[in-house]
Amino acid sequence: GCLLGRRWAMWVPVALAGLSFALVSPYTFLDWGGFREAFAAMAQEHLVSDGHTSGEPVWWYWLHHNLRYGLGWVGLLALPVALLWPGADRRREEWVVLAGAGGFALLLFGASSVFMRYAQPLAPLLAVLLVRWGTALSHRRGLLAVWLALLVAEPLYATLQQRALIAGEDTREQARVWLKEHTPQGQRIIQLPKGAGQIPLLKPEQIFVRIDPYVASFGVESLERALRLLADGPELPALYVDWTLKNYHQMEFPGPSD
Repeated sequence: GCLLGRRWAMWVPVALAGLSFALVSPYTFLDWGGFREAFAAMAQEHLVSDGHTSGEPVWWYWLHHNLRYGLGWVGLLALPVALLWPGADRRREEWVVLAGAGGFALLLFGASSVFMRYAQPLAPLLAVLLVRWGTALSHRRGLLAVWLALLVAEPLYATLQQRALIAGEDTREQARVWLKEHTPQGQRIIQLPKGAGQIPLLKPEQIFVRIDPYVASFGVESLERALRLLADGPELPALYVDWTLKNYHQMEFPGPSD
């Protein structure tokens, strides 16, 4: 009976995790076909395709960029010790944490995308492992306090710096204002990359889309007169060209048909 109870107890966290997922992502079950299609597309893009690669081996990028910035040098150097020590005396709960961290790490190291936010599920697990072996200093509280201070110093400083950047003026807006003030009129500006995370900018399609309604309201002759007036007038402000990284690659490395 006790053994059966233990087996059921191991499934309780799994059931609670599934219930939490269902509560925060109800569309998964309400539109299973749409979820399956979107999930497969995202898996294809971030696990297999090379659209988000860094140019370095994935495991090395995670170690010396993402984990280094997330844990700091002290945490990164202490991580192997935390994973290997103590091995034989670990409790069952520690093995569960270690298995969870290992599963997430294998998924990250096997994927092609290296976005730092994908490592967020690892943060609490690695924090537990890092602090756990530091309890060997629990009988020497002075050394334990120094160890904990060294462990959190760099991540805490990085967090404060990030919060200061977020609380300050948008650096993208600062760049846009600087370009507006320093770019000669009539110039064209290429923005790489475009799309997600970019602020709205004046682009040709925003102008072209207004031509048909203008012609429908005032006629072609009126449009031609307006264009002549614009041509004779002052230079237009800088315009952001609708350009993609694919266009750039095609220009730098043209294919046989280009």
